[in-house]
Amino acid sequence: MAEITRRKYLGGSAVVLGGLLAAACGETEETGGGETQPAAQQPAAQTQTQAQPQPAMTKGPKTIGFHTDWVSPKRAASIDRALKIWAEMHPEWMIEQLFVPGQDDNLSQVVISMAAGTEGDITLWEMYAVELWASRGAFLNVSPAVKKLGYNIEDHYYAPWTALYQGNQIGMPFQWNVQYWQFNKTIFDRFQAPYPPEDWTWEDMPEIAKTVTDKEENIWGVYFGDVPFWHTYLLWDAPVLNDDFSKSGFDTPNGLAMLEWYHDLIFKHGVAPKYDEWREKLSKEGGVIAFGPGSGVPWGRYKNTLDNDGFELDIATLPMLERTGKKIAGVFDQPHMVLRAAERHDVVDEVTHFLFFMAGDEMGQILSEELPGGIPSKKSIVHSKEHFLRTPPEHVDRVLESFKHMVWSYPPFPHTLPWINAHRFLARDMWSGKLSVREFAQQADIAVDQALQGSPDAAYRRS
Repeated sequence: MAEITRRKYLGGSAVVLGGLLAAACGETEETGGGETQPAAQQPAAQTQTQAQPQPAMTKGPKTIGFHTDWVSPKRAASIDRALKIWAEMHPEWMIEQLFVPGQDDNLSQVVISMAAGTEGDITLWEMYAVELWASRGAFLNVSPAVKKLGYNIEDHYYAPWTALYQGNQIGMPFQWNVQYWQFNKTIFDRFQAPYPPEDWTWEDMPEIAKTVTDKEENIWGVYFGDVPFWHTYLLWDAPVLNDDFSKSGFDTPNGLAMLEWYHDLIFKHGVAPKYDEWREKLSKEGGVIAFGPGSGVPWGRYKNTLDNDGFELDIATLPMLERTGKKIAGVFDQPHMVLRAAERHDVVDEVTHFLFFMAGDEMGQILSEELPGGIPSKKSIVHSKEHFLRTPPEHVDRVLESFKHMVWSYPPFPHTLPWINAHRFLARDMWSGKLSVREFAQQADIAVDQALQGSPDAAYRRS
């Protein structure tokens, strides 16, 4: 088992962790995610200990074991600030951060710790893995403690599928993002193209994108990534999984219609780059996207796209798909979950306080300052508007429309990660022109059906 580094906060002082590594959630630091960083030199004061089961403490400060992968510089700064505030508020409760130096996968390491009985009490978790591990009893029902301590989850925006399980509260939102549509006003103005109208639709997008595309200058109308998210399939009424999540259905009329629409953006209309073209060349050379869906800082993961210096951004209304009459906004949430070990360590009330602290006013303010653009879950902070960007776009209020149409961005079932892995690389081949839509659908159905028959644990094993 890998050695776990512990980082303690007590009375405002900290043992500083060296060897900081980035998180594995795939966003840039500005959006609350992290890119891989070189290991920092370990300070002399650092101590490393092999993780051991935590006994319940009867005297002195109680210890809360906290797993997190927020260790890249800007994200670590946010956690440091929060824990210093916590130490001032609760000097009687010590937070012990648990890392695995040299690893960037918090989830797999927490799973290993749970198997060994060395886990902490609260952990950052991946949204696609909540259902699986909740069904296995990994998380603690803190509803009684929440009620006793006077907290109310309804003061927050939250995804029921990550915060609750079978009606019981097991976590709280933390890295919270809701999808909205943004556009680069500077590019639209350069082409003298009208902005997306308030009543625009998905069917309008190809023609709008044509007015702001110039391939020779690496300016593209729209870009959508590698795998259409679950909420997009729901928008199109595409049954890519049947009702009990036991069989794949990409090769269905609505599934094919949705895929053809995306495929046409690249190969018929020429307004979106091929996947390999964007990944291998354009993103590195400074390609620009005129409009598209995003969350947190608009297109923060692409340094040279919408949020480049000199570009003015604005928020469009949420487009409707005329085919189905629907509007949908995907929700991404990397929550904090209370592990069952908190009960064994006799820190349930303390962990519940910490759970809401990490989703509360102080943490929300810190995120707004350290990682501007991320969306805190506390409703009072969200509606203050200041957190969206340091210089809010003219129509920043339109982001709030997305909260009325929130849909889970991944299917909430135990095989979510195997489902993603089974068709992701095939989708990249399709968007690169190596597979037709029908070839992708047929091959993806076979691959997904095979993955659904296997154990979901295989997806979480490190190669």
